[in-house]
Amino acid sequence: MLRPRPDAYRTRHPHPEDILLIVEVGDSSVGSDRDTKIPAYAAAGIAEVWLVDIERERVEVYRSPGPRGYQEIRSLTRGETASALLVAAGAIEVGEILG
Repeated sequence: MLRPRPDAYRTRHPHPEDILLIVEVGDSSVGSDRDTKIPAYAAAGIAEVWLVDIERERVEVYRSPGPRGYQEIRSLTRGETASALLVAAGAIEVGEILG
């Protein structure tokens, strides 16, 4: 999810500060997402990433990025709710994300 811009990013690609939330959905790629993509997002300063782990039926929430990775990591399962820090959409139940 990106911060809204009048030009809808037609004049430039989004920068890390424009990114409100990244959601990665993984089935066979969860290891790569967790070990490669998420550390790269943290190093770039992306505020929040959710990793939807289909096989383990959970949503991992990564916040507080830094050069050594995310400082806050939470694992949520069915029955729990997730809400993004920078998105005013409200909370969503993990089961709704997993289907």
